[in-house]
Amino acid sequence: MVSRYEGGESLSQIAKRAGIAQSTVRTKLLGGGVSMRSVGEGVHLANGTSAVQLTTEMLEILDGLLLSDASLSHSTFTSRLSLGQMESHREWVDQVSCKLGNLGLENSVRIRNDQAGDVIIKGKLCHRSPVVILRTKHYELLKAQRDRWYPEGKKRVPSDIILTPEVILHWYMGDGTVGCKGYHAKFCTDGFPETDILMLIKMMEETFEWEPIREERNRILLCKTQDRLSLVQMLTEKIPSCFRYKLNLRTVDRRFKVKN
Repeated sequence: MVSRYEGGESLSQIAKRAGIAQSTVRTKLLGGGVSMRSVGEGVHLANGTSAVQLTTEMLEILDGLLLSDASLSHSTFTSRLSLGQMESHREWVDQVSCKLGNLGLENSVRIRNDQAGDVIIKGKLCHRSPVVILRTKHYELLKAQRDRWYPEGKKRVPSDIILTPEVILHWYMGDGTVGCKGYHAKFCTDGFPETDILMLIKMMEETFEWEPIREERNRILLCKTQDRLSLVQMLTEKIPSCFRYKLNLRTVDRRFKVKN
């Protein structure tokens, strides 16, 4: 009985297996000197969250998503990842769901229709499409990532982040766009402070030899032809069809003509 409890089984599971009352199980465990788990500890043990281990592949996906639109919930012992996208981006959300599931992070994807329809925003008539929402279960390892990404309760780019092609992929799909008729690839980092933007720019320079710039709206731009070409080559084989339009970047600069 003691070994089963210490191995993660609940009072109810042990009681059902032994055919006795939960109170009897509790009394026997206390009599054996066993320390009872708190309610919170029992919840995340019941969810099996302590067994999942953080891998490099998982961290790359999480960091890419968190650089863009994803968020991590706040709680005492665990956290869960949430990602919301337009319904037209369902293909990407399903891919992320599958990847995270294969890595041990159980999750669900659902459609939210309650805010869909025509609405007035800043005096203009806008149409809101249904939203696809991915949510994982609560996990201990995600609590560690919550602490890493929200050091004082506000989302910040962690200083130990490593920009890899996989991180860039999810970052650009979630918060990237095409600007200036294809002459700019934009990373929308509006919500981060200037210090974080400058750190990301330095990492891009050192890792990929790009020459990004920071615009007034706190976004990162790839303006040079060779940088746009590098981004396209990096993402072409991996990007889902719903985001192909984000690779409509000019890889040859024809804006300036040489006079004979």
